[in-house]
Amino acid sequence: MKQEQTRPDTAQALELRAWMLGLLSRGVATKDVPTLSDVGRCSAAAWALFFEAEACALEIDARLPAAERSAFPIEIQATLTAAVQHELKRALAARGQLKAIAKLARQASIPVAVLKGGVPLAKGKNLHLLDIDLLVPPEHGEALTSALESAGYQTAGWSSPRHLAARVVEGGLRVEIHTSTHRDGTPLDVSVWDRLAPLEGELGLWRLPPEEHLWHLLVHLTVDHPYRAGRIRDLLVLADAVGACSQDDLAKVERRCNESARRKEAVALLATSRRLQRGELREDDFVEIALANYTILTVTRPLRLPSALYETVLKSHRRRGRAALPPNRTRLADVAAALSPRPRARARRPHRRCRPLPDA
Repeated sequence: MKQEQTRPDTAQALELRAWMLGLLSRGVATKDVPTLSDVGRCSAAAWALFFEAEACALEIDARLPAAERSAFPIEIQATLTAAVQHELKRALAARGQLKAIAKLARQASIPVAVLKGGVPLAKGKNLHLLDIDLLVPPEHGEALTSALESAGYQTAGWSSPRHLAARVVEGGLRVEIHTSTHRDGTPLDVSVWDRLAPLEGELGLWRLPPEEHLWHLLVHLTVDHPYRAGRIRDLLVLADAVGACSQDDLAKVERRCNESARRKEAVALLATSRRLQRGELREDDFVEIALANYTILTVTRPLRLPSALYETVLKSHRRRGRAALPPNRTRLADVAAALSPRPRARARRPHRRCRPLPDA
């Protein structure tokens, strides 16, 4: 019987994840965290996979001293530079769009709140954004879409119970206008609208109350995008949200996590983000999900299959006898090799949709 081939890129991407979490923990981590020398031996392909999955090149660029970065092989330095430029391009585009949207909102007297990653971005933190999520009272939704259209935005995609059809502008990110944060479109409690706070760094825009912002992020990641739970970029956004909360706010969010349908995932994600915010992330509770995500990107990328495939891949991993991965980095390669499926046959080139500012 032919033995399954090892996927070194996947194993090395896991090693890069362990190293990055150690970097974020300011050295307060287990002794098994890979060293700079260890990750310097990872392939450029593994680094590219890691950046595609974790979207944290800007954070590495900000934390890694130039002298240490220059010690990497040329191929890795080039991969890091390309990832940083890609993420920075999106961050700068989003920040420019937020400034323009703030001006439109002031002119039309529309209360516009920024959601998710747009909050730390507006405060000056550079991070990767897929799109810009806004929240407006239902009665102001059409007014904002009209204002965007007058500024050159065009309709793209479909509406849902909680948001209007997305709008895009050439050279910019997609903008989604939400009228509710609930999946079924249930109107927000009036107290939420009353407690909107000015968005730091952007005059004319607002943000959810701290506990509502944190709760919305947790629901978004555990319900809407479970395959992204634990992604480093999202953990950084969560940690920023945790830092804005009082102890009373955190207690309220913890109660909501314990009462939610995705209790286990929400509680774990909140605990991880709180430890990360303190710089004390000693263990990676989401390494199994990360492996599933890396496998999807490595094996199914040519097919461009939906991200919902995560559930199937994760279940397949568990059926193969591993409910959790060992923390010791020396065993990551063996585990990745055991859990990764055989290489897929060459697929037909898929149809690609055009985007004003492509994500990759």
